[in-house]
Amino acid sequence: AVQLAFHLAETSVAAAAHCSLLEYVRSKRERLEASAGSSAESAAASGHRELPLDLVLLAPPGDMLHLLLDNVAPCEASLELWEEREVLVIVSLISIYVARDEHLLAIALYKDQLYPLRSEDPGVLAGLGRLYLTVGHVAAAGCVFAKAEELLDAAGTPADSVPITHINRGYVAVAQGQYAAGALCYQRALDLYVEVEKSHDSGATPWSECAKAAAANNRALCWLYAGHLDKALKSIENIIKAAPARNMNPTLIANLCSLYELAGRSVRANKMALATLVAEHAPDNFDVSVLRLQDG
Repeated sequence: AVQLAFHLAETSVAAAAHCSLLEYVRSKRERLEASAGSSAESAAASGHRELPLDLVLLAPPGDMLHLLLDNVAPCEASLELWEEREVLVIVSLISIYVARDEHLLAIALYKDQLYPLRSEDPGVLAGLGRLYLTVGHVAAAGCVFAKAEELLDAAGTPADSVPITHINRGYVAVAQGQYAAGALCYQRALDLYVEVEKSHDSGATPWSECAKAAAANNRALCWLYAGHLDKALKSIENIIKAAPARNMNPTLIANLCSLYELAGRSVRANKMALATLVAEHAPDNFDVSVLRLQDG
């Protein structure tokens, strides 16, 4: 599948087949263009075929995606499909740059190639704003987040009713050293996540639990920097105990252990209780070293 090809482009160690892949993409476009003259149905059928799974030997990390990006520009026969593929390649490249701490390159790709394709997507703007914060451009991040809120309001969805709005505001507050304000932003986001869960028959979902865990973790860090250690500790404890199977996140567990150590009360007993939860609910590949039981 396309996603597998993108993943392999970053993780492979050989360059032998990248020419073959490009030839495949080019020939695919030629078939699409040819089919456009015959019938819309045949064009759509051709356009929805996926990349072959046998092209698995790809170029060094990032190189293949740049080459692929040049060959997935939308064509008339299947504009929407090819645009989605172009976005997939761009997002994959951005992820690679972020993982390498090459944030300026990620920002350049975001602004020059992703934003023009998704300029009306508040989520894309939120991602760009967070990249700006990573490199210390707080004012630029604030402008981008404000634009995202304007888009939500213009679409008929009040920005204040969307959790991501308050998450973004929390990031800016933290970047400005306003930790109490940041904690309030993350608290508001958590409240909205709970409201959304209550409004759906399915209730909590893996995605909503993950989103709540991230917001609770950020709120805890704000409380910690604001001097409220106990509130920070209880915040993470409660989110883990509320849905342990879904919140066995190594970062969350490691942060809770750090807070136990900072509090200095019953450290060993608290860590052992947490270790029991990990044993019961964490996957087999969970990194138990984050518990730091030897330091308890």
